[in-house]
Amino acid sequence: MSGLNVFTGQLETVSLQPPNMRSCTNTDLLEYFENAYSLEEWLFSSFTSEEFLYKYPDHLRLPLIFYYGHTPAFYINKLMLTPFLKTRVNSKFETMFETGVDEMAWDDTENYRMGGTLDWPTLDEVVEYRRQVRKVVRDVITSNKLASPIAPDSPWWALWMMIDHQRIHFELNTVLVRQMPLEMVKKPKGWKYAPLHADVSVKENPMIAQSGRTVRLGKDTNFPTFGWDVEYGNMILDVPDFETSQYLVTNSEMLKFVLDGGYEQRKFWSDEGWKWKESQKAKHPSFWVCDKQCKSNCGGDLTNFSHCCITREELSTDQIYLYRAMFDVIELPMDWPAETNYHEANAFCAWKGSGFRLPTEAELNILQSLSSPDIQNPQTDPIYSENIKECYNLNLAYGSPTPVNLYPPSATGCFDVMGNVWNWLEDHFNGLSGFKSSIYYDDYTTNSANSEHTLLMAGCWASSGAFASRFYRNGFRRHFFQHAGFRLCKSLKQDSPVKFVPPTPKGVLEAMSAAGLKPISNDSCNKQFNDESDEFLTKIVFDQFKTNNSRSNPTLDPVIKYLNDLASNECDKRKESKQRVLVVGCGPGRLAFDLSKKFEVVGCDTSHRCIKFASELLKRKSLAANGKEQISKRRKLSSDKQKVLPPVFDPENITFKQLSWIPCELKNFHLVINMFLDRANNPRAWIARLSELVGQTDNGRCVIVSKKFTSQLLLNDLKLNDLQLVSEDQVPDSSDVVHHITTWKKN
Repeated sequence: MSGLNVFTGQLETVSLQPPNMRSCTNTDLLEYFENAYSLEEWLFSSFTSEEFLYKYPDHLRLPLIFYYGHTPAFYINKLMLTPFLKTRVNSKFETMFETGVDEMAWDDTENYRMGGTLDWPTLDEVVEYRRQVRKVVRDVITSNKLASPIAPDSPWWALWMMIDHQRIHFELNTVLVRQMPLEMVKKPKGWKYAPLHADVSVKENPMIAQSGRTVRLGKDTNFPTFGWDVEYGNMILDVPDFETSQYLVTNSEMLKFVLDGGYEQRKFWSDEGWKWKESQKAKHPSFWVCDKQCKSNCGGDLTNFSHCCITREELSTDQIYLYRAMFDVIELPMDWPAETNYHEANAFCAWKGSGFRLPTEAELNILQSLSSPDIQNPQTDPIYSENIKECYNLNLAYGSPTPVNLYPPSATGCFDVMGNVWNWLEDHFNGLSGFKSSIYYDDYTTNSANSEHTLLMAGCWASSGAFASRFYRNGFRRHFFQHAGFRLCKSLKQDSPVKFVPPTPKGVLEAMSAAGLKPISNDSCNKQFNDESDEFLTKIVFDQFKTNNSRSNPTLDPVIKYLNDLASNECDKRKESKQRVLVVGCGPGRLAFDLSKKFEVVGCDTSHRCIKFASELLKRKSLAANGKEQISKRRKLSSDKQKVLPPVFDPENITFKQLSWIPCELKNFHLVINMFLDRANNPRAWIARLSELVGQTDNGRCVIVSKKFTSQLLLNDLKLNDLQLVSEDQVPDSSDVVHHITTWKKN
């Protein structure tokens, strides 16, 4: 073993293919787990000093020490939702390493949620934590009988998800390592780059006509392999004839775009793309290296570092750019695919001429020309095929991209239809019809199912497990970098269908139509997406805060009044002076404000609009002006007859958080009031941690408020959650809609 002492098991340099879920044994799963755990440590051994693990390779990401601790913490956090595990390994680490940065923002920082500078532990401490977690997972796999078939709500499915999550982060970490300054990393033992050229160099990249057909998207629920929620569902599209480039666009082709001033000409870029390019001062693809001190993406104390720090003397007379491979700077491999973000790929298409664009998901499906998925034969998915490394650059066949003509083409004559680099597509990222999120990872897909995320498919050289599957549908913000490239496409006589998620930024649909695409609207699979609308905010603020014209005699909604009284009664039974209440699904915060007069309250919601509204009210002690205007305008409330008034509250006792999950940072509450089930994508996911939230307090109580869910519908889930039913009441709100309010206590 080489490099840092980061190993908790044997060195692994070969990625295993995933087992068949229908015939998998405990031994098979254990081997697959050990392989994923060790591969990740192999990658981390590339750092030349411990101090470099605390550097920021990307200003949108955390330092690598976070990712080294994140995957073991993920195992424990998810195992705690199953019957397999009842005791945590290290609560502090499982909180610190639970969730990374929010990739929605261009200027995200390490402190976006937890506040303040994180006090990272030493490497030795995290190595020991990884060792402890490895033993816990080994014990879970070896001491429980694996039962098949494994269904999505099975704890074994959850465990499989944890292993594949680690494989996803192996790939993510390769991107981050590749962004580190060269002197901070060294190629580890067994890492192998691909050849720069195949037997024959790529001289041109012709367009090949393709016959259209009807395409079915989505993975069958009976297919005997693990899959992420975004893979399942169904959609049928009729694809007309089109043409596409034989190869992925190469570095040689991209070089012509760069030399022709493609990065300087506004006409080739979308509004969003130009904004990104200008903000980053991009002059060429991110993994190219020149001598111009171009801006890099590093953060923290590496903000001013530039990969483009070579000298003119290091370039030969015919070289303008070099290439950053994983651990070395090498000559620019002209026959390897150009690696770009979506904006760069889109600008290249515009530079090529009218009608050039990226493929759609349905068109890529045609190009792959794979056998129809057979639930009796997992090998119809390439990641399970016996000759995978002879056909595709997947599953670490190499530790780099390969020449675009190294592997054989599909039956359509196109190369690299699976593997090598991810393929940027034109479709927005979204679930398919029939989408259902996982109880164990409710926000895996849903947060990204919107018009700001674009679809990538087909995997890359670093993809393994489900990430390398024909079914996997990946979604990224368009300014993010992955090992991703693209191929050219053109519609012929008819426009090709492309999926979009409304609402879209200005000009997006027009640009799709101009490129020979037929936009097809698909609402976000995230039910909570509607919670960001003006209509929702107006209604929920009106419902929670409406009063009569007298400040001294407000009309309180019966449900909120009931919960106020219930909280007082429950907390009056205890002797603690400072009692803590969590309101899940707090909306704009009325109940949290009311409870703050007696208790320390945390209100959380998935809706940014609601939390922003509540935070403004907390900050100003009055409703935000735009909120008043919306309510007056939409509800036509006369200011002299009925007003929206703030309640009396104690600002020192309230914290509001926008969360898409109930994370480990929320703990030790005396009372939890969950008002969110009726809005949740997967209601079961939002009760999975209730027991632990009150687990460290005496006589902790959970109260569930729902129009749909009675105690009988919740009974099995909450019994598994070690909660016992105390009481149930039915309370109509001010519009006479009945709410079931059930109280549960810790067993």
